[in-house]
Amino acid sequence: MQNSPGPSNLQRLAIVNAAEESISLQAESGKGKSLRLNNSQSQSQLQSSSSSDRNGNPSSRKSILNEMPNAAFQDYVKRNIEFLKFHLKDISAKLDDLLNSRPKPCICTIQRIEENEDQFQLPMDSFNHIENMENTLRDNFPRQQMILTLLRIGGMTLQKTVYSIMDKLFTYEIGTQYTWTEKSTKGVDKNKFGDLKNILSAISGAVLANNDITADDKTATKIQFQVSEWLRHCQQNLKK
Repeated sequence: MQNSPGPSNLQRLAIVNAAEESISLQAESGKGKSLRLNNSQSQSQLQSSSSSDRNGNPSSRKSILNEMPNAAFQDYVKRNIEFLKFHLKDISAKLDDLLNSRPKPCICTIQRIEENEDQFQLPMDSFNHIENMENTLRDNFPRQQMILTLLRIGGMTLQKTVYSIMDKLFTYEIGTQYTWTEKSTKGVDKNKFGDLKNILSAISGAVLANNDITADDKTATKIQFQVSEWLRHCQQNLKK
């Protein structure tokens, strides 16, 4: 039976290049001892090849590749493939550990937040409801509970977060009765939303605690703008 031909010089050269890169990773990770070559001839040839590259003489590497026995070369490639598999498995395990280490809310926290939602009776749909809420949130404890309730809503951007919070807090009907400055664009007198200091404090607290929003967006001016925009669109959303 005729023996199958070994890899061509170009194929060997490409494989050696890739293998040498894995060896450098092996040296950095400190795990190279378990993956040393058993064949001293192939190791010596590889070192000579690397030295030739540094001296700018690629023809020397091709010459060494011609002289390297197929068995030694295949053993060299096999060992480095095994190393790469081990290295990738190690990285995958570390990523799994990192994901599993993320904090998860306990059941009691979730139950408390749900109880708070029932206590606050959201969304607010009347002036009396809003006034009572503003008075309730004067105390730090209920205000913190409201922040936790609103923080649970989340949002990847400032606009999405503020709009979702406002949707949770107010109906569109009551929203049409407010503007930030007490005046609408048509000059109609409305209630001044900016006077609801405690409710605004809870809204801002939930926005500031949202880690998905960039730090540049977590300013009082930008939060105020998004609240104003939500109020401005209430009439339009009410017609949908």
